[in-house]
Amino acid sequence: MKYLRAIIPFLAMMSLVILAFGATISLSFVRDDYTNLYHIQQGILLPYPYVADTIRLWPLYQLFYLNPIPYYATAVILFCIATAVLYWFSLLLYEKPRMAAATAVFFVFSLVGSYAMYVMTEAIRHTTYLIVTLATMSFFLLFQKYGKRSTYILSLSFFLITLLLFPYRAFTFIAVPFLLLLYYPKKKQPLLEDVRSLFPFLVILLVTYVLVPNLTSIHTIRPVSITMLSNVLTWKALSNYLVTFLFIFIPSTGPTTSIPLNVLLPFIRIFAPLFFLFVVFLIFSSQKSYAYHGIRFSLLALMVTLAGFIIYSPEYYISGDRYLMTVRPFLALFLGAVAVQTLSSLKSANHKRRFWPGVLAGSVIFLFIFQGTEHFRTQYQEIQQRGPRAKNTVAAI
Repeated sequence: MKYLRAIIPFLAMMSLVILAFGATISLSFVRDDYTNLYHIQQGILLPYPYVADTIRLWPLYQLFYLNPIPYYATAVILFCIATAVLYWFSLLLYEKPRMAAATAVFFVFSLVGSYAMYVMTEAIRHTTYLIVTLATMSFFLLFQKYGKRSTYILSLSFFLITLLLFPYRAFTFIAVPFLLLLYYPKKKQPLLEDVRSLFPFLVILLVTYVLVPNLTSIHTIRPVSITMLSNVLTWKALSNYLVTFLFIFIPSTGPTTSIPLNVLLPFIRIFAPLFFLFVVFLIFSSQKSYAYHGIRFSLLALMVTLAGFIIYSPEYYISGDRYLMTVRPFLALFLGAVAVQTLSSLKSANHKRRFWPGVLAGSVIFLFIFQGTEHFRTQYQEIQQRGPRAKNTVAAI
């Protein structure tokens, strides 16, 4: 019976992922896919850290050669695994199955970062990234809760894998274990003693970004220099950060697509800081229950992860941009918990106190519908351009 209870949620999540991304197996290769497959054909390894792409795709190339269907099917399977690991992590974080289920649903149907699933190389790369980062977080949270050394070693191992395979995406990821430690400290242990468990993470971070690039012939990792930080500390970079933050919650596509984004951008730049402050105030002025620790953690983790993009490239990103796939789990953790928590408050509150929980719950549900609708709309457009009908048209020409 226990196994059945564990299998049913996993099968449900697989069904949702197939519904959300199953159509992508009809897509053809595009852009970087050809570059990676060409290098594999010629037996040439890409420079570090992109050599990981060669290693990931080599077995698929040996089995399926240039048939895109198995490659995209692999990406969908990896997304299923990432969803399952996120569900497990949210269970550890919130200890409420309903919040974990809502998180998984938001994660699957969100528009944020969805474009990554429409390019084979990016799809496999990003889903792998999600699996190893979520595993790092899950095992570290297990260590914080139960103190088992084996879970701590597993967390360190996945953290090392994350930085070795994805150094250009994960250099701010060190902040996520710190946030977990801050919001979920060990019982009966001073915080300073708790912080010691982060030292090995810092050592791995330094080794990855200092020693490893110097041991490779081509330095493809750009160190975070004073010049880069000075470029980030500008009003334009801050404005782009806030605009991207807004686009994570409210899709940059939809009814406004008839108006060019560059025309709307000046108005968006005015609204974005107000939206950011509203979200921060709403969350940090809320209750101090166990669930709200997880809500605050997910929001801060989203902000820190997003800051990593702005440091490397101080520009704004639209909602579906492939790079935003890395913040997708934190958005799902945030919205899923807020939805369940506000709906629960709505049921328990008296008539006079139902207005604001109702407004918040309605807003989250609206965002979910808006994001899901845009997810399927943009996916349909992509399939129209690169799916079977497009392939047949090109063949006919």
